[in-house]
Amino acid sequence: MICTERYVQKANAGVGGVGYEKMIVTAELMRQIDSTRVIPIIRQQGIYTIPTFLGSKLYIDLSSRDQFETGFDQLLRDLLKAPLFVKPPLGIAPHLPAIDKAQPTQPSPLTQFMLAICKIYDGGFNNGGVKTESVRRAMGVSKLLFDHARDLAIRAGFIRSSGTMEFIWVQDPGREEMVRLSFKPSI
Repeated sequence: MICTERYVQKANAGVGGVGYEKMIVTAELMRQIDSTRVIPIIRQQGIYTIPTFLGSKLYIDLSSRDQFETGFDQLLRDLLKAPLFVKPPLGIAPHLPAIDKAQPTQPSPLTQFMLAICKIYDGGFNNGGVKTESVRRAMGVSKLLFDHARDLAIRAGFIRSSGTMEFIWVQDPGREEMVRLSFKPSI
């Protein structure tokens, strides 16, 4: 659609054949808002205007000799759907090993608790109960985290504790866990 000054005046006023053309094009634009079937071409000198119903469309400026060549090239590319730049094909992704699930950055409180008991055993433990405070020092954590880890170990059946919680005795499942941990590097 070539937009001269006279054409724009008639289109905005809705006069004659231009008014009829405006009605047809407006209906087409309403059906397909992203339609590229209508390309406004500016041919006016100086300050230019386009019909109000084409205000949202991108236009091609052929109004001066300086812009004519690039504008004409753009028009041909739009009509022939031949972009100036073609996006390169997607490359091959570098090989990255798949990880099924995120690995924890430090051992769980229960694992820390059992590893602390392993340290005490390695340090020359005798056959009686282990002092609770010795395990806490070996863990090097707050009382809150220690109490939580101790409760997890009791629930798992790894240890039992005296009524005052002063001593801890490792149970058979706890010994099996300690053996398993001693063969597996800590996380």
